[in-house]
Amino acid sequence: PGSDRGPAARSEARRQSRRHWRPLPSARLLLVSLVALYLRRVCSNTETDRVYWANFATGAIQRSGTDGQGVQTVRTIPGSYIRALVLEEENCMMYYADRNAIMRMTIDGASDPVKFVDLAGDDAVAMWRDTAANVLYWTTGTASKIQRIALIGVNPAVQQMSTRDTGYVMGRSGIAVDNSVSPVRVYWSDTDLKYQIAKQTWGTSDEDYWLDDFDNPDYIFSPGALSIDHTSRSLYYTDTSLRQIFKISLDEPKSVSAKVTTIASVLGSPQGLWVDGDSSSLYFTDKFRGSVSKIDLRDNSVTWTIDVGGSTVQPISVVLMNASRLHPYCFTTTTTTMTRTTTTKTITTSTRTTTTTSTLTATTTTETTTTTSVTTTTTSTKTVTSTTLTQTSTTRTISTSTTSSTSTSSATTTTDTTTTSTKTSSTTFSSTTSSSSSTTSTSSMTSSTTSTLTSTTTSTSSMTSSTTSTLTSTTTSTSSMTS
Repeated sequence: PGSDRGPAARSEARRQSRRHWRPLPSARLLLVSLVALYLRRVCSNTETDRVYWANFATGAIQRSGTDGQGVQTVRTIPGSYIRALVLEEENCMMYYADRNAIMRMTIDGASDPVKFVDLAGDDAVAMWRDTAANVLYWTTGTASKIQRIALIGVNPAVQQMSTRDTGYVMGRSGIAVDNSVSPVRVYWSDTDLKYQIAKQTWGTSDEDYWLDDFDNPDYIFSPGALSIDHTSRSLYYTDTSLRQIFKISLDEPKSVSAKVTTIASVLGSPQGLWVDGDSSSLYFTDKFRGSVSKIDLRDNSVTWTIDVGGSTVQPISVVLMNASRLHPYCFTTTTTTMTRTTTTKTITTSTRTTTTTSTLTATTTTETTTTTSVTTTTTSTKTVTSTTLTQTSTTRTISTSTTSSTSTSSATTTTDTTTTSTKTSSTTFSSTTSSSSSTTSTSSMTSSTTSTLTSTTTSTSSMTSSTTSTLTSTTTSTSSMTS
């Protein structure tokens, strides 16, 4: 009972209860959420809106700020012919059309491109992403197909919308999707057999030749890229033959007197097109002039132009990266890659230093061993010669001199470490062989002389005289050789 516990016991109980206190689950969850929010703000990237474009001739993807400054090459893909470019900022991905496939890689260009959709021999000439549903649309140039695929889900299937001209070569070069209606409405441009901009609701057959050169020859002849501004509900398009950029309302009905507005004129060959309604800006590429430009839609004035390398580069597609949709970790890969590269270089330098030191040490050891071998052989030869005969000793002395001369020559050619080792080894073998032969001959001579002295004592004088004559002759020859 509480009445039985003294003040000291109650104080200890309170101390123990505080020691084992833990926050409630809801408090822990709130704490984790606050920490996560803080880290997201701290770790979020500092990227702003960027303009991306693809150069058809060089296979390079580049970008700059919306002010035209800070041009960077995101990635160059050798051997590619990029026709269209689309960004998926939420997942840090970039998609581009290259001949018979749609490829993808990370938005910072750090990862290697991988095939996303195999077009089975056809080629995508224009692409569009429905940002609300995250669906990628494209049109092909050979079979004039209009297809789409979801960028979310597991193994999404490619879907196709049939039009009147599917399967024929219509020279399609642009596509845009109006997702403000349901089902979505698809717009595309044709520049072969028919010169028009058509539209059709997905899943239906209500194809409409909306704007063509027959009814509006002053505003359409070879329509190219398309772009939709959902803020003003307007469709923008380029015309490579008229060399202009036009605008028409999405709600404009098909008529002879369609209300078309000219945005820009006297261009080279406008190809790529992108409209940002929130900032009243339009971006386009000029293939012949090799440039990327920005137009202020409030007065249709050109704000800036970037020369990306002239007509040989052929910038063909342009798209705006919306930084507000960008995942906070999209551009952290670049920093990590640079750090890894630096570490690799350091390891390589260390390896080279170790290898060089080992080689030099091994060479020095070899030279020392060879020198020792030569010295031992020479000493052995001298000892055997002295024991056998005085005259022969004189001859061996001459041989020793010859050996010394050879050694001197070897010492002179010490320019190359490897060559010196080889020559020294050869000298050693020659000296050893010569010494062996001399020893054998001396032994034979000794044995023969001993037998002769034992058998015939009487002829000792004559052999001595003969030997002396021979020795004199030998000495004369030796003197000549020595000279």
